[in-house]
Amino acid sequence: NLIIIAKRSEYNKMKRAHIIIITAIMASVIGTFFVTNVTTGLGAITGNAVASGSIQLESAQAAVGAFLFALVSLAALVVVARVGANSIQELSQDSGTPTMNAIIEKAESAIQRENYPAAYSHYNSIRQQYAGLETIEKLQYYARIIEVHRQLAKQATIAEANRLTDKYVNGAITEQEFEKLKQLLTSQ
Repeated sequence: NLIIIAKRSEYNKMKRAHIIIITAIMASVIGTFFVTNVTTGLGAITGNAVASGSIQLESAQAAVGAFLFALVSLAALVVVARVGANSIQELSQDSGTPTMNAIIEKAESAIQRENYPAAYSHYNSIRQQYAGLETIEKLQYYARIIEVHRQLAKQATIAEANRLTDKYVNGAITEQEFEKLKQLLTSQ
């Protein structure tokens, strides 16, 4: 069920990119229409220059209006094209970074191999990417991330207990450290 939700999220991202691209194409067509209208209007001005004065004024007003509208349409086209390009670039950048699933798998694999420094490194990457996920995507990975965290916390506890045990054996343990060691041993 969570996989379906994640796929929907990915689908929604692609859908947004397609909508932006379609909007850019529509703006391009509209802009082209108005540019054509302006050039036709300018032709009417020249043709009517020989004709009566009132027709010339109306044609000039229509041509100037169409020209200004064409400029606004072209500006909108440029803005929409840039937004679309940025959206597509974001999507391609997302595919360039490792997916959350891949990083979690690397952390789990590192824990199985008892390579805890690598597992901690992967866990930090997981935390950074997790913060940027949508709530639905967070739900998909939550249980696995908590399990990685639990295993790393367990390993940290074991490492601390080993360190304090070594200090106890060497006779260099303080009273506070001895209490901490007792707590760690009874919690296991």
